[in-house]
Amino acid sequence: MLIENAATQGDRDAQNYLGDAYLYSYKKDEKAAFWYTKAAEQGLPEAQAMLGMLYLLGRGVTRNYAKARHYFEQALQGGELNVEAAVAQYWLGQMYKEGIGVPKDCEKGEKLIRLAAINGYAPHGK
Repeated sequence: MLIENAATQGDRDAQNYLGDAYLYSYKKDEKAAFWYTKAAEQGLPEAQAMLGMLYLLGRGVTRNYAKARHYFEQALQGGELNVEAAVAQYWLGQMYKEGIGVPKDCEKGEKLIRLAAINGYAPHGK
């Protein structure tokens, strides 16, 4: 498999692609987390956002709110606000809105959630 070869050789986009494939197509959360971690360590915002989501939800990894927040914040530091990075805005907003692993701050949470929607991510029509 060419994608797997590229991922194994360190191509962060291929690693992220495999993370997506394992998460959505194969339903293997642990393998998804493995590949997202590889890409996130290389600074890919999309992988950082998805890895944060996995840590927040405890899918394929042990639930860890501090790591979730860390990866969401890393995803937002790159300055690129595409749909994938907006995932980080949304979930970080949820953390603040509900006080999950961070001090509860409804105003900050709502602001992040609105920004995520503006940037193209609004799950379930919210």
